[in-house]
Amino acid sequence: MFVAVTIGWCCMPHYLPYSHEDKVIIILMCVKYSQRGFAMGICTFFLHLFGDVPSSVVIGALKDYWAPRCGSFWTQTEMIIGLRYTLCFAFRWHVYTVLLWKNLLHYCKKALLRGTA
Repeated sequence: MFVAVTIGWCCMPHYLPYSHEDKVIIILMCVKYSQRGFAMGICTFFLHLFGDVPSSVVIGALKDYWAPRCGSFWTQTEMIIGLRYTLCFAFRWHVYTVLLWKNLLHYCKKALLRGTA
């Protein structure tokens, strides 16, 4: 379960509206008491490695690819279409993350009902 949480967080961009406390509670519920410190460290490391760092690079690269002349001179149609593609990609990334969180919540509830959490 901890691996699923870590993989889910690696797919998230850094600007998601989830509070830090929610993440900590989920991590602490997923591992044994003796492994909680290690789990927090590993999850934070991978969150920054695969979430915070590449998300801005990916969005910037997509913006440069889809709207290459944005800001240099005015070509309204190309620029608007490229910026819309970039915003749609970021929105879909958000939706994907929300679906991952929903699946994880469902899995955690089932695990709590079975008594395996």
